[in-house]
Amino acid sequence: MPPLRKKQRYSLPSSDRHCHGSDYAVAEETEPESDSEDAVYQGVSRADSSRPGGITPLLVNGIFMVGAQPPTSYELDLRYEYSQQQVYLLRNVRVGDLQVPTLCKAEAMAFGMISCGQATWAQIRRLLEFLPTDARERWPQNDSMPQPNSELCAHTDSKRFTVGAWNFGNMAGVVNNTTAYPWVTRALAGILRTWSEGLHFTSCTLSLNTQAALHRDSRNLASSVNLALPCSEFRGGQLFIEDSKGGTSLSSKGPVGHLVSTNEVREYRNEMA
Repeated sequence: MPPLRKKQRYSLPSSDRHCHGSDYAVAEETEPESDSEDAVYQGVSRADSSRPGGITPLLVNGIFMVGAQPPTSYELDLRYEYSQQQVYLLRNVRVGDLQVPTLCKAEAMAFGMISCGQATWAQIRRLLEFLPTDARERWPQNDSMPQPNSELCAHTDSKRFTVGAWNFGNMAGVVNNTTAYPWVTRALAGILRTWSEGLHFTSCTLSLNTQAALHRDSRNLASSVNLALPCSEFRGGQLFIEDSKGGTSLSSKGPVGHLVSTNEVREYRNEMA
């Protein structure tokens, strides 16, 4: 995944925005350079010493929030079984400082996910319809670039929605989506954090039919872990990971490595830049 970029500005989506689904959600762990390192992670509950016992409130305007509870060991043991049924559990979300959304469809959908403590693939695909696309893409999203396989080409309906921190050179900050869509941010963070309790991350992206040129995530913390979760059924969607022992090269002069599918949950480690 590309390194975090300059601060972007977004407008709220129109009600007639449409797309066909999201391919996968990606959490990235980057080297912290400012207080913005908690941009996404802050949506997940931690012990709160200001409250008796450090317990996060489970009610929002009288609505019980299943997603605000910690996951049980039983639920964690069954997370792969849930994912095979196209469902992700959503737990440990901090919601006490938010109000029930009334006007934004995306926020209302995220609120519903957190209140019931789970998100289906169909809900995540629907959610993306009501979210804005990132203002700028690092690589052109069209079929004009040479590709080793036509199935790997991006489509005209490509879309990315990012929340969390951005980093560019010696500057860092928070992507505007993070504050414009607080319930969505917390829902995405909750899904990722429930899946991997030990995962620390600063950004999360929903991607639909996107492509990326070969690149190195030089700003990521060496040996940190990236997590890719599928959110729909799709073809292609592979990741190329450079490895001198690999047997795949995307061009005659390119590096060798492995192609791994993102049709299943994937965790991959950042190597030293």
